[in-house]
Amino acid sequence: MKKFCPYLFCLILVLLASAARAEEGFTHDAAAFGPAPIPLAEQGLQTVVAAPLRTVSSDRHILEGAVFDRAGTLYFCDVTGRKILTLTPENRLAEHVAFEEFAPSGLAFGPDGRLFVAAKDLTGTKGYILAVSGPEKTVDVIVDADRGFLPNDLVFDARGGIYFSDCKGSSTVSGGGIVYLAPDLKTFTTVIPAMGQANGVALSPNDSVVWATEYAREQLHKATVRDSTELVPFRSHIPYRFVGRGPDSMRVDADGNVYVALMSQGRVLIFNPNGFPIGQILLPGRDRGENLLSTSLAIHPRKKEVRIVSSNPAQSGSADAVVFTAPAFAPGIMPNR
Repeated sequence: MKKFCPYLFCLILVLLASAARAEEGFTHDAAAFGPAPIPLAEQGLQTVVAAPLRTVSSDRHILEGAVFDRAGTLYFCDVTGRKILTLTPENRLAEHVAFEEFAPSGLAFGPDGRLFVAAKDLTGTKGYILAVSGPEKTVDVIVDADRGFLPNDLVFDARGGIYFSDCKGSSTVSGGGIVYLAPDLKTFTTVIPAMGQANGVALSPNDSVVWATEYAREQLHKATVRDSTELVPFRSHIPYRFVGRGPDSMRVDADGNVYVALMSQGRVLIFNPNGFPIGQILLPGRDRGENLLSTSLAIHPRKKEVRIVSSNPAQSGSADAVVFTAPAFAPGIMPNR
C-alpha cells in the first residue's frame, strides 16, 4: 500500500490545482484578444510580415482589384475615387482612367490587350463588366446592368472566356455564384450556383480548377471543370471554411498555390493546390486595428513577390490606403498583357 501513496499524493495536488484554476475563472489570452486575432488553427503557419511600398491616399479610400501586367506594373482600383491607378516597378503612382458613373472593383487583362473591369453603379445595385482600351482609354460596356449580374472580380482562361463572381445574396440567402462568359462575350453559363456573395475567383495554372471565395458564408470553393463550364462529378467541394470576416479577392501562383485576401483581418492566407493552408502574410499595424481592409493582391509574373492593397476602417487611427509588398511561394501566372 505504501508504494501507492506518492501517486495518490500527486493526484490530490492535481485536483487541488484544477479547482484553484476553476475558481480564478477565465482570462483573456493575448493571442485571441484584439481587433483581428489569428485563429488558433492558423497560428502555427509559416508567417511573414508585409512591408509598406506606397501610400496611395490618406482619405480612407478603399482599394481593390490588383493585377500585374507583363512588364511588372501594378494596376488596381480606387473604389472610393472611382478610378484605376498604376504603380510602376520604379514605384511611380499614376492615374490610368477615371469613371464618372462606375465604381471599379476587379481587373483582368483580356487576350486582345484590353483591361476588363468589374464595376457597379454609384448605388451599388447595378453591375457591369467594362473594357478599357487604347491611348484615349476608351470604355466599352461588355456586360450591361440589364443582365442582372453584380460582378465583383474576374479572370480569363486560355480560351479567352471570363469567369466572374456575381456578388449577390447573403449568409442566409443564396443569390449569385460564379458565371462563365464565353469568348464570344455573349453566352453566359453559371458554373457554381447558389452562393452567398461570391467574391474572389481564380484559375489553376492549367485552367482545370476554378477557385472561388464566398464572402458572406466564409468558404473556399474548389471546382474541377471540363470544357470551361461542366463540373466534373465528385470534384466540386469546399476544402476550407474561414474564421472571422471575410474571404475577398484571390490569386493563384505558377505552382498552383492559392492566395486569399482576408477583408477586415489585415492578412492574406495561402493554400496549397489541395486547399490546405500553408502560410500567411500579415500587414503591419493590424494588432492596433490598422490596415485591416485587405481586399486584394497580385503576384508578380516573374518574381516571387506579392503586392497587397489595403485600407483602414473608420475606427482606425490611420486613414491611409497603402500598397504593401511581401514574398510569395512562386511567381504569378503570366497575364495576357
